[in-house]
Amino acid sequence: MRLSNRLSTIQSIAEHAHKQYNYDYIWDTCCDHGQLGAGLLKNGISSKLFFVDIVPELMASLEQNLNQFFPNQKHQWRVLCEDVSCLPLNGVENPNGKHLIIIAGVGGDLMLEFITQLNQRFPDLSLDFLLCPVHHQFSLRSQLRKMEFNLRYEEVLDDYQRFYEVLLVTSDSTNQSPLISVAGEVLWQYKTASEQNMLERYLSKTIEHYKRMQKGNSKLADSALVAYESVKIEKASLQFL
Repeated sequence: MRLSNRLSTIQSIAEHAHKQYNYDYIWDTCCDHGQLGAGLLKNGISSKLFFVDIVPELMASLEQNLNQFFPNQKHQWRVLCEDVSCLPLNGVENPNGKHLIIIAGVGGDLMLEFITQLNQRFPDLSLDFLLCPVHHQFSLRSQLRKMEFNLRYEEVLDDYQRFYEVLLVTSDSTNQSPLISVAGEVLWQYKTASEQNMLERYLSKTIEHYKRMQKGNSKLADSALVAYESVKIEKASLQFL
């Protein structure tokens, strides 16, 4: 099955990140039908993959499909019917290995709950998260900054005329990456005229959204507008990953 632009972008970033950071374990959470993780397996990624969702019927169907299409890679994948906040990161062969946790398809507030609980459960692990929230991007970014998460990479994408931000962040305080910005930095850099146009449309839509929120005396909207109205869309110069 052909992946959507959103899932194919997440997959590409995960593969590039793996080449750079050599993850031992990749957790494809809220995975629904497992298309993202299956794409990683198909492309020969070397990490052990965990497919995680909380819906039993989906996980049973996914396990059947994986057995059918990846029978020779059974040692490399595992299906878990589990809440993301309860991931058994310490139940793997090498608990101190490198983990990439992918969370997509849910809002930023729920993502933050998952991240906070995992950090509290595993304070001694440096965790990387690949995030693609469906909304609440600004509040998610603001809280990640307060939690001193560092940015490895970020990108905006347009999938069927809906905008998404994809963020690769880490809790590893020893790396050289900067703290995540509340409005984004690399996010607003373009390489082509079409990317520039997309970013201009996304920024305009985001500012209008928070202007509407501001009418309800939202302090979050006030902070967001200050941040987004200072954004400059520029030719790409910064590089991460």
